[in-house]
Amino acid sequence: MRMDEDDFSIGTSGIVAEYITYKVQQAGFDYQVSPTRNCPNNKVIDTVKKLCSEFEKRYESQFTEMCETCSQVELNSANYVAVLDQLIVNGLHWGRVVAIFSFAGAMSVYCMKKNQKERVDWIREWTCQFMDSKVENWINENNGWRGLIDFYTNGIKKPEEKTNGWGSVLIGGALGAFALGALIINKA
Repeated sequence: MRMDEDDFSIGTSGIVAEYITYKVQQAGFDYQVSPTRNCPNNKVIDTVKKLCSEFEKRYESQFTEMCETCSQVELNSANYVAVLDQLIVNGLHWGRVVAIFSFAGAMSVYCMKKNQKERVDWIREWTCQFMDSKVENWINENNGWRGLIDFYTNGIKKPEEKTNGWGSVLIGGALGAFALGALIINKA
């Protein structure tokens, strides 16, 4: 896979915006998350789309359940970040980074289907803030976005990623749903 330096010039917030726009448009909605830029044939964004697609196919029902649970509480930064925190509760690896993107995309589509278009920008903003504060350093320490390309191209090589792959992301997702359930009970 040939990569140009331009493939890596896009920052995390741009990748988040591009992915959310892609998911919402893929679901049939005319929507452009702002700000974003046109990134045709960007290897990082294409890889995020491919990995998220695989992840979402494996855990479609769990993501639907998580989105429905989220809709039962006030959608605010604290509640949304609580779910993302649970996705990385046992540490970070590329599978969990993919889970963050997948959840942001699924939640954005869910909001569009519920005619809550304004919430998509909130989700983008909260996801970007979360990535900046809790994930960006890990990405930089793991070869930046080139590390994601390597993860996709070469498969999982690190022992900790073999033992903590998609399955533990699912467990983290279930814990996220549990945390939301606790929020619902505490609000009652």
